[in-house]
Amino acid sequence: MANLLTHHDPYHIHACCGLLALLHFIYRFRLICLDVDHAGFGQSRVADFLAMILLALPNITSYLFQIVNVKKGKDGFSIWKEYRGHAFVFAAKLWLVLAFLVYKKHVPPQQDDRHQWEATFYYRIAAEFATMYGLQHVTNQYPKQISTIRGMYSSSISVFMAGFMQFLGRAVMLYGTPYLRDMIPTLFLAIMVVQLNALNMTLRKKRIIGPKTTQAFYTFLLGSGFYLIVGRRCWKEPPLGLLDPRFQFIYLALLAYTCRRQGMDRFSSWIVALSVMTLADQQFGLFREA
Repeated sequence: MANLLTHHDPYHIHACCGLLALLHFIYRFRLICLDVDHAGFGQSRVADFLAMILLALPNITSYLFQIVNVKKGKDGFSIWKEYRGHAFVFAAKLWLVLAFLVYKKHVPPQQDDRHQWEATFYYRIAAEFATMYGLQHVTNQYPKQISTIRGMYSSSISVFMAGFMQFLGRAVMLYGTPYLRDMIPTLFLAIMVVQLNALNMTLRKKRIIGPKTTQAFYTFLLGSGFYLIVGRRCWKEPPLGLLDPRFQFIYLALLAYTCRRQGMDRFSSWIVALSVMTLADQQFGLFREA
């Protein structure tokens, strides 16, 4: 534990917040594994309020100390200012949406998950495009470099999966999870990935763990989240086919990823993907109702 402390944070505020957040992650992750409704949120206003404060603290307190301007080293495991800025933007977006959904669990009239999610569609589009603008703004502040966590992988398949999972995350924010009662757990897991990967990279930077362990841990974070939200649901209720409406978010992510790889900017990629998916669903009825 002492190796994780830094003189740049003399009162260990960030370390203490991180430890509390880690304990919270373990507790809430267990509830998700047990398939507790909404990961335990919505039962107590006080508990939810404290949980939301705790979720915000690691990213906020990371600005209490200085880190390097550009990435150091060749293995992609350093935390630098651009990475910290990206993590903050991602976490802030996720936190705001999670806070809204948790808040709605405590305020009458209580709406079903689908109605509540569909009513916020245009707000979520605005939030996602604002997030992309924020990420671009952060990137433009620093020298051009391998600016994402894909740099920690060497194989092309791993690089693809690490990048594509980010597109899946945005697609989920726009289209929702296969079962909308999983949206609160999904948002929580996404924040957990952002914050625990910062710990993961810190452990690597301090040479407490090696590169393979770092890769394995990040892969576990992504893989376990995908299984809990998508895999086990499809195992219990097998898909109707490739055009099962529960898979719409995957097709949306594939379209956006393909457009991005073809040279489109991030904004145009998602505009095209959303337009194509809307036409496929509403005009051609490709996705059958479950």
